[in-house]
This record gives sequence, C-alpha cells and structure tokens, in this order.
Amino acid sequence: MITPQIRAWIGLLPSRLYYGLDTLVGVLTGQACPNCATPGDENRSVLIRHLGVTRIRECNACGLLYRPVGFPGGKLLQFYYSYLYTEAGVATTVALSSNSPELRRRMSEEGKDRSEIVAALLDRRPARVCVLGCSWGYELLPLAALGCDVFGIELSKTRRDYGRRTLGLRIHGSVRDAGRAEGPVDVLISSHILEHVPRLTGLLTEIQSTIRPRVQVHITPAVDAVGTDAASSTIIGREHPIGLTRLFWERLASCLGLLATVSIRGAVPGQSCGESIAILRA
Repeated sequence: MITPQIRAWIGLLPSRLYYGLDTLVGVLTGQACPNCATPGDENRSVLIRHLGVTRIRECNACGLLYRPVGFPGGKLLQFYYSYLYTEAGVATTVALSSNSPELRRRMSEEGKDRSEIVAALLDRRPARVCVLGCSWGYELLPLAALGCDVFGIELSKTRRDYGRRTLGLRIHGSVRDAGRAEGPVDVLISSHILEHVPRLTGLLTEIQSTIRPRVQVHITPAVDAVGTDAASSTIIGREHPIGLTRLFWERLASCLGLLATVSIRGAVPGQSCGESIAILRA
C-alpha cells in the first residue's frame, strides 16, 4: 500500500531529479554566475555544501548569490515551472479561484496579498499595474479591487491558460508579448519570483525597455545574511538558484539609470530570513 507520505515523495521526485542534474551540470561547467557568466573561480564562496562539491558564491561582477546552475534559461526552465514546480501554496492551487473567502484567507496566511504595498505607490488613479509571475492570477484580483487596470505575465503555460480561460484575465507568456499588447505601466510588481530566474539582469533590462514601468517593486527572500545566519543559509537551493542582494540592486539600478531603495522586513536571526523589498524608480 502506498502511504500519503510515499505518494508525496514520489510527486516531488521529478523536481528533485531536475535539481540534481541542474546542479551537477553547473559544477562540471565551472560554477560560473548564471546571470552574467563571471567564472566561478573569480567569485568568493560564502557557503560550502555537499562536502565541498557545491558552493554558494557571491558574483564579483553583478553581486548575486548563486548555487551551481546548469540550465539558466530557455525551454527547460519553462518546462520546469510549467509541470514540475508544485510547492508554492496558493500559487499552484487553482481550485481556490472558485472559493473567494478561502482564497483571501490563504493569501493573507501566506503573505501573498500585496495590494497594500501597491496602493502606497499609486499617485494617480486609475493606475496600470503589471504583476510579473502572476501564476493563475490570484494576485491580480485584489489589485483590480483597488480600481487598477491589471494584467500579468506568467511563464507556466498551464496556469497562464487557466487564468485566461476560466477567470478571463489578461495574462501574457512573456515580457515581449505584454509590451506589444499592453504598453507602459505605472507599477510593475513581483513577489517571490525573481529568485527563480537565473538570467535575471536580461529580464529586468527587457522589462525596463519594453514595459517601461515608472515604479518597480520586487519582493524576494532576504539573503544578505547567507553564510552567517542559519535561517538565511537554507534559502538558495533547489527552488531558488539565486539570491538577490542589496549590492545586486544597487549595481543594476546604476546600470539602468534608476534609483533603488531596499528594505528588509520580517527577518528574525536563526528563525526567518525575512523579505527584501526593492523599489526601483525611473
């Protein structure tokens, strides 16, 4: 008899295998930064894992923290987040779309309702807001309730199609598609999305040139304490190949001609890494 525990382990096996292969290829190819390709031996180690076989490194050029990454983008990454990525709570539970009270409760419990942050940044109404990595659209709903004109961008075809077909939401498959269909926006927000994207600078540069948001808000796990704090040191791994540091945001903003402010909330040493909230303004 297959127990629920065994069934759950079997369900996670494909993502574990992907992680193992991704890490192995990254190690064999030199552990270079997946974002800017700076060679691994030029980047300092902040954490040693697996008896020294793998390391978390800080990129000397772009400032990211990263584990070895063998598949930094393309169709394999799209396949992974479309079919193998299952551990995201409300983000992958499309059944909640038909139960509004439970959806609101789960979003509050998981900290997924970001409408308060967006509302504080709106200096005109109605505002146009884009949610990057919107899954099936749960984050679009409270923003629409603010009176915003909202749309999303989602890599996963399965969840993107569900939001379009069942909920009638405007969800695009890429930044390029969104730029063509929607044009400039007032605010672009992402919540626990960017730490999944190895080639990050290219994505953020495309966003700035294509969608041209006046304000960007990016919420990610706070990782500046990786290597010195136990709660933070587990963040970069299977689901999160990279970690976005304050240094990364400062360097990116300088390159794009933007002003960056970064704050940390909810960090408790030894218990929780908290969240980093980066706000970029044109």
